[in-house]
Amino acid sequence: MAGLLIIGAAVAYVGIFWFLAAKAQIIGVRILTILIALAIPIWDMPIGLLKVHQLCSSEGGVHTDKDLQPTDSILVDENAGIRPADVLKVGFKTVEYISREGVLRYSMTATGLSSSLHSVPVSTLKYQFGGQKLLPWNLTRTDFLISRLSDNRVVARQTSFGWRGTWWEVASRIQVTSVGACPGVWDKPLLSYVAPRA
Repeated sequence: MAGLLIIGAAVAYVGIFWFLAAKAQIIGVRILTILIALAIPIWDMPIGLLKVHQLCSSEGGVHTDKDLQPTDSILVDENAGIRPADVLKVGFKTVEYISREGVLRYSMTATGLSSSLHSVPVSTLKYQFGGQKLLPWNLTRTDFLISRLSDNRVVARQTSFGWRGTWWEVASRIQVTSVGACPGVWDKPLLSYVAPRA
C-alpha cells in the first residue's frame, strides 16, 4: 500500500510540473519550471555529499594513541556484535564478555573454543560499539571504540560517516542515492590494531 502511495505521489508530482511547463507561454518560464521540478527532489544532494566527504577526510578512519601496545586479551562489550571465535581469529589469546554471572572468558584450545567464568576481567582494554548518531544533512556517524578499563579513556577509535540520501529518500525510506560509509574505513577491523602481532 505504501508503495502505491509513493508511486501515486511521484506521478502527481510529474503531472503537476508537466502541466505547468505545458501551460507556460514563454520558453524561459517553461525551462525554469522544468529546472525547479528537477531541483526540488535533489536540492540537498550536493550539500550532503560534500559534508560526508569532508567528514570522512577530517574525522573518518582509525585513530589510535601513539603509545598503544598490543594486548593478549580484550573485554568485548555485548553490543559490539562480534562473536568470541571471530575476536580470537584476529590474534587474541583470550576474549572476555560481561554476563550476569560474572566475566565469561573464552580461549581457543586444541579441542576448540573453551569458556570459563571469572569474577574480574584480566583484560586492560575494552572494545565496544560507540553507536550510530544522526547528524544534520541526513548524515550518520558510526563509531567503534577501544578504551582502557582503568579510566575509560578511549585509546582507539574507528569512525565512519554515511549519507542517508536526499530529504525525500529519508522521509519515504527509499534508498536510491545513499553513501554507506567512508571508503576503506572498514577494510581492517579496529581490533587488529591492538591484537598481538604474529
